[in-house]
Amino acid sequence: MWGTMWGTMWGTMWGTMWGRGSAPTQEQRRQTAENLAGALSVCDNMNKLKVVNSPRNGLGGLEVERDKKMETLAKAQLAAEEEGRRQREGEEKSAERLAELSRARKEVVEANAAVEAERPQVNEAEEQVRSLEQQRQVCNAEREQLLARQGRRQQFRTLEERNRALDEELRVREEKLADARRKMEISVQREKKSETAGLEANKVALKGRTDLASRETQLGGLGKALRSLGERLDGGAEKLRLLHQDRHKAQREVEQLRQEARHCQHRLEGTMPRSNCQAVTAIMRWAQEKGLQDRIRGTFLSHIEVASTFRAAVESFAGSSLFNVLAMDDEAAAEAVKYVRTRRLGAVVVTPISQLPLKDYSFPQMEGVKPLVDVVKCPDWVRPAVQQVFGKAVVCRSMELCEEVAKRHGIDAITLDGDRVSRKGVITGGFQDPQRFVRISLAEARYS
Repeated sequence: MWGTMWGTMWGTMWGTMWGRGSAPTQEQRRQTAENLAGALSVCDNMNKLKVVNSPRNGLGGLEVERDKKMETLAKAQLAAEEEGRRQREGEEKSAERLAELSRARKEVVEANAAVEAERPQVNEAEEQVRSLEQQRQVCNAEREQLLARQGRRQQFRTLEERNRALDEELRVREEKLADARRKMEISVQREKKSETAGLEANKVALKGRTDLASRETQLGGLGKALRSLGERLDGGAEKLRLLHQDRHKAQREVEQLRQEARHCQHRLEGTMPRSNCQAVTAIMRWAQEKGLQDRIRGTFLSHIEVASTFRAAVESFAGSSLFNVLAMDDEAAAEAVKYVRTRRLGAVVVTPISQLPLKDYSFPQMEGVKPLVDVVKCPDWVRPAVQQVFGKAVVCRSMELCEEVAKRHGIDAITLDGDRVSRKGVITGGFQDPQRFVRISLAEARYS
Protein backbone atom coordinates (compact mmCIF):
# COMPACT_ATOMS: atom_id res chain seq x y z
CA MET A 1 0.00 0.00 0.00
CA TRP A 2 2.76 2.46 0.97
CA GLY A 3 4.85 1.59 -2.09
CA THR A 4 1.86 2.13 -4.40
CA MET A 5 0.97 5.46 -2.78
CA TRP A 6 4.55 6.77 -2.91
CA GLY A 7 4.93 5.54 -6.49
CA THR A 8 1.76 7.40 -7.50
CA MET A 9 2.80 10.65 -5.79
CA TRP A 10 6.36 10.66 -7.12
CA GLY A 11 5.20 9.61 -10.57
CA THR A 12 2.79 12.56 -10.67
CA MET A 13 5.40 15.04 -9.47
CA TRP A 14 8.13 13.84 -11.82
CA GLY A 15 5.68 13.80 -14.68
CA THR A 16 4.73 17.40 -13.94
CA MET A 17 8.34 18.59 -13.69
CA TRP A 18 10.09 16.72 -16.51
CA GLY A 19 7.37 15.00 -18.53
CA ARG A 20 7.42 17.53 -21.40
CA GLY A 21 11.15 17.15 -21.99
CA SER A 22 11.91 20.86 -21.40
CA ALA A 23 12.75 23.18 -18.50
CA PRO A 24 9.78 23.69 -16.11
CA THR A 25 8.00 27.02 -16.23
CA GLN A 26 7.18 29.18 -13.21
CA GLU A 27 3.65 27.75 -13.07
CA GLN A 28 4.98 24.18 -13.25
CA ARG A 29 7.44 24.85 -10.43
CA ARG A 30 4.70 26.35 -8.30
CA GLN A 31 2.43 23.37 -8.97
CA THR A 32 5.29 20.96 -8.17
CA ALA A 33 5.94 22.73 -4.89
CA GLU A 34 2.23 22.52 -3.98
CA ASN A 35 2.20 18.79 -4.87
CA LEU A 36 5.26 18.16 -2.71
CA ALA A 37 3.79 20.12 0.19
CA GLY A 38 0.54 18.18 -0.06
CA ALA A 39 2.40 14.91 -0.26
CA LEU A 40 4.44 15.75 2.78
CA SER A 41 1.30 16.73 4.69
CA VAL A 42 -0.39 13.45 3.76
CA CYS A 43 2.72 11.53 4.77
CA ASP A 44 2.79 13.32 8.09
CA ASN A 45 -0.82 12.44 8.83
CA MET A 46 -0.29 8.82 7.77
CA ASN A 47 2.80 8.63 9.99
CA LYS A 48 0.73 9.80 12.96
CA LEU A 49 -1.95 7.16 12.20
CA LYS A 50 0.70 4.46 11.82
CA VAL A 51 2.32 5.35 15.14
CA VAL A 52 -1.04 5.15 16.91
CA ASN A 53 -2.56 2.09 15.15
CA SER A 54 0.38 -0.11 14.26
CA PRO A 55 0.74 -3.03 16.64
CA ARG A 56 4.21 -3.83 15.42
CA ASN A 57 6.39 -1.10 16.89
CA GLY A 58 9.55 -2.22 15.12
CA LEU A 59 8.03 -2.10 11.61
CA GLY A 60 6.31 1.20 12.43
CA GLY A 61 9.62 2.72 13.48
CA LEU A 62 11.25 1.67 10.20
CA GLU A 63 8.36 3.11 8.20
CA VAL A 64 8.56 6.39 10.12
CA GLU A 65 12.30 6.54 9.46
CA ARG A 66 11.71 5.78 5.77
CA ASP A 67 9.07 8.51 5.53
CA LYS A 68 11.43 11.00 7.18
CA LYS A 69 14.10 10.14 4.63
CA MET A 70 11.58 10.57 1.81
CA GLU A 71 10.62 13.95 3.26
CA THR A 72 14.29 14.94 3.35
CA LEU A 73 14.63 13.78 -0.26
CA ALA A 74 11.66 15.92 -1.27
CA LYS A 75 13.15 18.97 0.38
CA ALA A 76 16.46 18.30 -1.36
CA GLN A 77 14.59 18.03 -4.67
CA LEU A 78 12.97 21.42 -4.07
CA ALA A 79 16.40 22.91 -3.31
CA ALA A 80 17.82 21.34 -6.48
CA GLU A 81 14.93 22.75 -8.52
CA GLU A 82 15.54 26.22 -7.07
CA GLU A 83 19.23 25.94 -7.91
CA GLY A 84 18.31 24.87 -11.45
CA ARG A 85 16.04 27.89 -11.76
CA ARG A 86 18.86 30.19 -10.74
CA GLN A 87 21.20 28.53 -13.21
CA ARG A 88 18.65 28.97 -16.02
CA GLU A 89 18.26 32.63 -15.13
CA GLY A 90 22.03 33.02 -15.39
CA GLU A 91 21.98 31.25 -18.77
CA GLU A 92 19.17 33.53 -19.98
CA LYS A 93 21.17 36.61 -18.96
CA SER A 94 24.20 35.22 -20.79
CA ALA A 95 22.01 34.64 -23.86
CA GLU A 96 20.79 38.25 -23.68
CA ARG A 97 24.41 39.45 -23.53
CA LEU A 98 25.26 37.34 -26.56
CA ALA A 99 22.24 38.74 -28.41
CA GLU A 100 23.33 42.30 -27.63
CA LEU A 101 26.82 41.47 -28.86
CA SER A 102 25.38 40.03 -32.09
CA ARG A 103 23.27 43.15 -32.64
CA ALA A 104 26.32 45.36 -32.06
CA ARG A 105 28.32 43.36 -34.57
CA LYS A 106 25.48 43.64 -37.06
CA GLU A 107 25.37 47.42 -36.59
CA VAL A 108 29.11 47.60 -37.22
CA VAL A 109 28.72 45.63 -40.44
CA GLU A 110 25.84 47.87 -41.57
CA ALA A 111 27.83 51.02 -40.78
CA ASN A 112 30.79 49.73 -42.78
CA ALA A 113 28.47 48.86 -45.63
CA ALA A 114 26.96 52.37 -45.56
CA VAL A 115 30.44 53.91 -45.67
CA GLU A 116 31.37 51.75 -48.62
CA ALA A 117 28.06 52.62 -50.34
CA GLU A 118 28.63 56.38 -49.94
CA ARG A 119 32.24 56.21 -51.06
CA PRO A 120 31.42 55.99 -54.86
CA GLN A 121 29.18 59.07 -54.59
CA VAL A 122 31.96 61.02 -52.86
CA ASN A 123 34.45 59.94 -55.50
CA GLU A 124 31.97 60.88 -58.23
CA ALA A 125 31.38 64.33 -56.71
CA GLU A 126 35.11 64.93 -56.46
CA GLU A 127 35.50 63.86 -60.07
CA GLN A 128 32.72 66.26 -61.09
CA VAL A 129 34.42 69.13 -59.25
CA ARG A 130 37.71 68.39 -60.99
CA SER A 131 35.94 68.13 -64.33
CA LEU A 132 34.12 71.44 -63.85
CA GLU A 133 37.33 73.12 -62.81
CA GLN A 134 39.00 71.86 -65.94
CA GLN A 135 36.04 73.03 -68.03
CA ARG A 136 36.23 76.47 -66.44
CA GLN A 137 39.89 76.70 -67.19
CA VAL A 138 39.27 75.58 -70.76
CA CYS A 139 36.45 78.11 -71.16
CA ASN A 140 38.60 80.90 -69.82
CA ALA A 141 41.35 79.95 -72.19
CA GLU A 142 38.94 79.83 -75.15
CA ARG A 143 37.42 83.13 -74.09
CA GLU A 144 40.82 84.73 -73.96
CA GLN A 145 41.66 83.31 -77.35
CA LEU A 146 38.41 84.61 -78.82
CA LEU A 147 38.95 87.98 -77.28
CA ALA A 148 42.41 87.97 -78.69
CA ARG A 149 41.12 87.11 -82.16
CA GLN A 150 38.21 89.47 -82.10
CA GLY A 151 38.11 92.96 -80.94
CA ARG A 152 35.79 93.96 -78.20
CA ARG A 153 33.72 95.98 -80.57
CA GLN A 154 33.21 93.03 -82.88
CA GLN A 155 32.09 90.63 -80.09
CA PHE A 156 29.73 92.93 -78.26
CA ARG A 157 27.93 95.95 -79.55
CA THR A 158 28.41 97.84 -76.34
CA LEU A 159 30.61 97.67 -73.32
CA GLU A 160 27.61 97.06 -71.05
CA GLU A 161 26.61 93.97 -73.09
CA ARG A 162 30.08 92.55 -72.79
CA ASN A 163 30.19 93.14 -69.05
CA ARG A 164 26.74 91.62 -68.51
CA ALA A 165 27.67 88.56 -70.54
CA LEU A 166 30.87 88.08 -68.67
CA ASP A 167 29.15 88.57 -65.31
CA GLU A 168 26.44 86.05 -66.21
CA GLU A 169 28.93 83.46 -67.36
CA LEU A 170 30.99 83.98 -64.22
CA ARG A 171 27.92 83.68 -61.98
CA VAL A 172 26.83 80.42 -63.62
CA ARG A 173 30.27 78.89 -63.30
CA GLU A 174 30.58 80.00 -59.67
CA GLU A 175 27.17 78.46 -58.85
CA LYS A 176 28.23 75.18 -60.41
CA LEU A 177 31.49 75.25 -58.50
CA ALA A 178 29.72 76.04 -55.18
CA ASP A 179 27.19 73.25 -55.78
CA ALA A 180 29.97 70.78 -56.48
CA ARG A 181 31.85 71.84 -53.33
CA ARG A 182 28.66 71.54 -51.26
CA LYS A 183 28.04 68.03 -52.53
CA MET A 184 31.63 67.10 -51.75
CA GLU A 185 31.32 68.46 -48.18
CA ILE A 186 28.06 66.54 -47.67
CA SER A 187 29.72 63.35 -48.88
CA VAL A 188 32.72 63.93 -46.61
CA GLN A 189 30.42 64.54 -43.62
CA ARG A 190 28.48 61.35 -44.38
CA GLU A 191 31.71 59.42 -44.61
CA LYS A 192 32.86 60.83 -41.24
CA LYS A 193 29.51 59.97 -39.63
CA SER A 194 29.71 56.44 -41.00
CA GLU A 195 33.25 56.04 -39.69
CA THR A 196 32.19 57.43 -36.27
CA ALA A 197 29.23 55.04 -36.16
CA GLY A 198 31.55 52.17 -37.02
CA LEU A 199 33.94 53.13 -34.22
CA GLU A 200 31.07 53.41 -31.73
CA ALA A 201 29.75 50.02 -32.81
CA ASN A 202 33.22 48.51 -32.36
CA LYS A 203 33.41 50.04 -28.88
CA VAL A 204 29.99 48.60 -27.97
CA ALA A 205 30.99 45.19 -29.30
CA LEU A 206 34.28 45.28 -27.39
CA LYS A 207 32.48 46.31 -24.21
CA GLY A 208 29.96 43.50 -24.69
CA ARG A 209 32.72 40.93 -25.18
CA THR A 210 34.59 42.26 -22.13
CA ASP A 211 31.43 42.21 -20.02
CA LEU A 212 30.62 38.67 -21.13
CA ALA A 213 34.14 37.48 -20.32
CA SER A 214 33.93 39.21 -16.94
CA ARG A 215 30.59 37.53 -16.20
CA GLU A 216 32.01 34.13 -17.12
CA THR A 217 35.05 34.79 -14.91
CA GLN A 218 32.78 35.84 -12.05
CA LEU A 219 30.69 32.68 -12.44
CA GLY A 220 33.82 30.56 -12.34
CA GLY A 221 35.10 32.47 -9.31
CA LEU A 222 31.76 32.05 -7.54
CA GLY A 223 31.91 28.31 -8.09
CA LYS A 224 35.42 28.12 -6.65
CA ALA A 225 34.41 30.38 -3.77
CA LEU A 226 31.42 28.16 -2.98
CA ARG A 227 33.58 25.06 -2.98
CA SER A 228 36.18 26.80 -0.82
CA LEU A 229 33.47 28.00 1.54
CA GLY A 230 32.12 24.49 1.87
CA GLU A 231 35.58 23.17 2.67
CA ARG A 232 36.09 25.96 5.21
CA LEU A 233 32.73 25.18 6.81
CA ASP A 234 33.66 21.53 7.11
CA GLY A 235 37.03 22.46 8.59
CA GLY A 236 35.38 24.94 10.96
CA ALA A 237 32.89 22.33 12.12
CA GLU A 238 35.74 19.90 12.84
CA LYS A 239 37.69 22.60 14.71
CA LEU A 240 34.57 23.52 16.67
CA ARG A 241 34.10 19.88 17.64
CA LEU A 242 37.71 19.64 18.80
CA LEU A 243 37.40 22.92 20.70
CA HIS A 244 34.30 21.61 22.46
CA GLN A 245 36.23 18.50 23.42
CA ASP A 246 39.13 20.60 24.72
CA ARG A 247 36.71 22.84 26.58
CA HIS A 248 35.01 19.91 28.32
CA LYS A 249 38.40 18.44 29.16
CA ALA A 250 39.62 21.77 30.58
CA GLN A 251 36.41 22.15 32.59
CA ARG A 252 36.91 18.70 34.07
CA GLU A 253 40.53 19.50 34.90
CA VAL A 254 39.56 22.84 36.49
CA GLU A 255 36.87 21.16 38.54
CA GLN A 256 39.33 18.49 39.62
CA LEU A 257 41.86 21.16 40.63
CA ARG A 258 39.16 22.99 42.57
CA GLN A 259 38.26 19.82 44.42
CA GLU A 260 41.93 19.21 45.22
CA ALA A 261 42.29 22.82 46.41
CA ARG A 262 39.23 22.47 48.65
CA HIS A 263 40.57 19.20 49.99
CA CYS A 264 43.95 20.80 50.76
CA GLN A 265 42.20 23.76 52.38
CA HIS A 266 40.16 21.46 54.61
CA ARG A 267 43.27 19.50 55.62
CA LEU A 268 45.17 22.73 56.23
CA GLU A 269 42.38 24.12 58.40
CA GLY A 270 42.38 20.84 60.28
CA THR A 271 45.97 21.49 61.36
CA MET A 272 45.07 24.91 62.80
CA PRO A 273 43.65 25.59 66.26
CA ARG A 274 39.89 25.95 66.02
CA SER A 275 39.74 29.50 67.39
CA ASN A 276 42.59 30.58 65.14
CA CYS A 277 41.00 29.00 62.06
CA GLN A 278 37.68 30.72 62.73
CA ALA A 279 39.34 34.11 63.22
CA VAL A 280 41.53 33.87 60.09
CA THR A 281 38.58 32.82 57.93
CA ALA A 282 36.46 35.68 59.28
CA ILE A 283 39.21 38.27 58.65
CA MET A 284 39.75 37.18 55.05
CA ARG A 285 36.01 37.24 54.34
CA TRP A 286 35.75 40.68 55.98
CA ALA A 287 38.71 42.02 53.94
CA GLN A 288 37.11 40.80 50.72
CA GLU A 289 33.77 42.41 51.56
CA LYS A 290 35.46 45.73 52.44
CA GLY A 291 37.79 45.68 49.43
CA LEU A 292 40.90 45.48 51.61
CA GLN A 293 42.66 42.66 49.76
CA ASP A 294 45.61 44.96 49.00
CA ARG A 295 46.09 45.74 52.71
CA ILE A 296 45.14 42.37 54.26
CA ARG A 297 47.24 39.82 52.32
CA GLY A 298 46.34 36.53 53.99
CA THR A 299 48.32 34.17 56.21
CA PHE A 300 52.10 34.04 56.45
CA LEU A 301 51.95 30.39 55.34
CA SER A 302 50.29 31.28 52.01
CA HIS A 303 53.24 33.46 50.91
CA ILE A 304 56.25 31.21 51.55
CA GLU A 305 57.81 28.23 49.78
CA VAL A 306 60.22 25.74 51.35
CA ALA A 307 62.11 22.83 49.86
CA SER A 308 60.87 19.45 51.07
CA THR A 309 64.19 18.82 52.90
CA PHE A 310 63.66 21.75 55.26
CA ARG A 311 59.87 21.67 55.70
CA ALA A 312 59.90 19.75 59.00
CA ALA A 313 62.47 22.13 60.49
CA VAL A 314 60.62 25.26 59.27
CA GLU A 315 57.19 24.07 60.48
CA SER A 316 58.53 22.93 63.85
CA PHE A 317 60.36 26.22 64.45
CA ALA A 318 57.55 28.52 63.21
CA GLY A 319 54.69 26.68 64.94
CA SER A 320 51.46 28.71 65.00
CA SER A 321 53.26 31.75 63.53
CA LEU A 322 52.58 30.19 60.14
CA PHE A 323 48.96 31.32 60.56
CA ASN A 324 49.77 34.94 61.36
CA VAL A 325 47.75 37.29 59.12
CA LEU A 326 49.93 39.73 57.17
CA ALA A 327 48.75 43.35 56.95
CA MET A 328 50.53 46.04 54.96
CA ASP A 329 50.11 48.74 57.64
CA ASP A 330 49.32 48.97 61.35
CA GLU A 331 45.96 50.68 60.73
CA ALA A 332 44.65 47.73 58.72
CA ALA A 333 46.05 45.33 61.34
CA ALA A 334 44.24 47.20 64.13
CA GLU A 335 40.95 47.15 62.22
CA ALA A 336 41.26 43.38 61.66
CA VAL A 337 41.96 42.67 65.35
CA LYS A 338 39.08 44.94 66.39
CA TYR A 339 36.74 43.11 64.02
CA VAL A 340 37.64 39.72 65.55
CA ARG A 341 37.46 40.99 69.12
CA THR A 342 34.09 42.80 68.82
CA ARG A 343 32.47 39.76 67.24
CA ARG A 344 34.18 37.25 69.53
CA LEU A 345 35.41 35.19 66.59
CA GLY A 346 38.48 33.71 68.29
CA ALA A 347 42.14 34.63 68.56
CA VAL A 348 44.45 35.80 65.78
CA VAL A 349 47.87 37.42 65.33
CA VAL A 350 48.02 40.18 62.70
CA THR A 351 51.51 41.29 61.63
CA PRO A 352 51.83 44.84 60.22
CA ILE A 353 54.59 44.63 57.60
CA SER A 354 55.22 48.40 57.66
CA GLN A 355 56.30 48.19 61.31
CA LEU A 356 58.88 45.43 60.78
CA PRO A 357 62.44 46.59 60.04
CA LEU A 358 64.52 44.64 57.55
CA LYS A 359 67.66 43.56 59.44
CA ASP A 360 70.96 42.24 58.19
CA TYR A 361 71.94 39.26 60.36
CA SER A 362 75.33 37.57 60.38
CA PHE A 363 75.47 33.77 60.68
CA PRO A 364 78.33 31.36 61.31
CA GLN A 365 79.88 29.96 58.17
CA MET A 366 80.01 26.24 58.98
CA GLU A 367 79.49 23.15 56.90
CA GLY A 368 76.06 21.61 57.55
CA VAL A 369 74.67 24.88 58.96
CA LYS A 370 72.21 27.05 57.03
CA PRO A 371 70.17 30.09 58.17
CA LEU A 372 66.44 29.40 58.27
CA VAL A 373 65.68 32.70 56.53
CA ASP A 374 67.71 31.47 53.54
CA VAL A 375 65.71 28.26 53.06
CA VAL A 376 62.40 30.15 52.92
CA LYS A 377 61.46 31.61 49.54
CA CYS A 378 59.01 34.51 49.52
CA PRO A 379 58.21 37.84 47.81
CA ASP A 380 60.37 40.78 48.86
CA TRP A 381 57.55 42.45 50.78
CA VAL A 382 57.17 39.30 52.98
CA ARG A 383 60.90 39.19 53.87
CA PRO A 384 60.50 41.31 57.07
CA ALA A 385 57.89 38.84 58.37
CA VAL A 386 60.23 35.94 57.58
CA GLN A 387 62.98 37.60 59.62
CA GLN A 388 60.55 38.24 62.48
CA VAL A 389 59.44 34.58 62.66
CA PHE A 390 62.78 32.84 62.14
CA GLY A 391 65.10 35.60 63.36
CA LYS A 392 68.68 34.58 63.95
CA ALA A 393 68.11 30.81 63.76
CA VAL A 394 69.84 28.10 61.76
CA VAL A 395 69.07 24.59 60.61
CA CYS A 396 71.79 22.00 61.24
CA ARG A 397 72.57 18.61 59.81
CA SER A 398 72.79 16.89 63.23
CA MET A 399 71.89 17.37 66.89
CA GLU A 400 75.56 17.62 67.88
CA LEU A 401 76.06 20.43 65.40
CA CYS A 402 73.00 22.22 66.82
CA GLU A 403 74.44 22.05 70.36
CA GLU A 404 77.79 23.37 69.17
CA VAL A 405 76.25 26.32 67.27
CA ALA A 406 73.90 27.26 70.13
CA LYS A 407 76.71 27.12 72.70
CA ARG A 408 79.43 28.85 70.68
CA HIS A 409 77.41 31.50 68.79
CA GLY A 410 74.38 31.96 71.08
CA ILE A 411 71.69 31.40 68.43
CA ASP A 412 68.75 29.00 68.12
CA ALA A 413 69.38 25.85 66.10
CA ILE A 414 67.11 23.09 64.80
CA THR A 415 67.70 19.81 63.03
CA LEU A 416 66.10 18.68 59.79
CA ASP A 417 63.81 16.41 61.86
CA GLY A 418 62.57 19.25 64.07
CA ASP A 419 64.69 18.76 67.24
CA ARG A 420 65.53 22.20 68.62
CA VAL A 421 68.32 23.66 70.80
CA SER A 422 67.73 27.19 72.09
CA ARG A 423 70.43 29.80 72.61
CA LYS A 424 70.00 29.19 76.37
CA GLY A 425 70.82 25.51 75.96
CA VAL A 426 67.24 24.14 76.27
CA ILE A 427 66.76 21.06 74.10
CA THR A 428 63.30 20.28 72.72
CA GLY A 429 62.64 17.19 70.64
CA GLY A 430 61.73 13.56 70.54
CA PHE A 431 59.75 11.48 68.10
CA GLN A 432 58.12 13.59 65.38
CA ASP A 433 55.55 12.06 63.04
CA PRO A 434 56.58 13.05 59.49
CA GLN A 435 52.88 13.13 58.49
CA ARG A 436 52.40 15.96 60.98
CA PHE A 437 54.51 18.42 59.00
CA VAL A 438 52.21 18.86 55.98
CA ARG A 439 51.17 22.48 56.37
CA ILE A 440 53.65 23.96 53.91
CA SER A 441 53.05 21.25 51.30
CA LEU A 442 49.28 21.68 51.63
CA ALA A 443 49.61 25.46 51.35
CA GLU A 444 51.77 25.18 48.24
CA ALA A 445 49.25 22.78 46.67
CA ARG A 446 46.38 25.08 47.69
CA TYR A 447 47.82 28.32 46.31
CA SER A 448 49.75 27.01 43.31
